[in-house]
Amino acid sequence: MATGGNFTPENSDELATIGGMIKHGTIVTAYCNMCGASKLANLRKLQEHLGDAGTLIDRHPQCWRKKCDGEVLFHAKPRDRSTPSRPLVTVKGQVARFRRRGDRIDRYKALRNG
Repeated sequence: MATGGNFTPENSDELATIGGMIKHGTIVTAYCNMCGASKLANLRKLQEHLGDAGTLIDRHPQCWRKKCDGEVLFHAKPRDRSTPSRPLVTVKGQVARFRRRGDRIDRYKALRNG
C-alpha cells in the first residue's frame, strides 16, 4: 500500500484495478464536475461491469442524473487512514478532460449565440 502523499494512480498498485481497490478496502467516491452531485461508488457493481482487472483511472462516465451533461470524476482514499481522497486521473487524462470541457463550453456558447 502506498504511504503518505504518494497515494496516486501513477504509483499505487492499490488503485490500478478495481479488484485491487476491493482487496485493500479503498473508498471510492464519484463526483460530477457539472452539477456537483457525489456518491460512494459501488465497487462490486463496477467489478461486474468492468471486470476484476478494470480500472477507474482516467475513466469519466456521464453523470447519473438524467438532466446533467457533466462528467464523473472518481476519487479514492485508503480505508484505514485519514488521507484526503485523490482524483483517479493521470496528467495525460487531466489534459484530455480539460479539452473535452472546453469543447462543451464552445458548443454551449454557439447554441446560445446562434
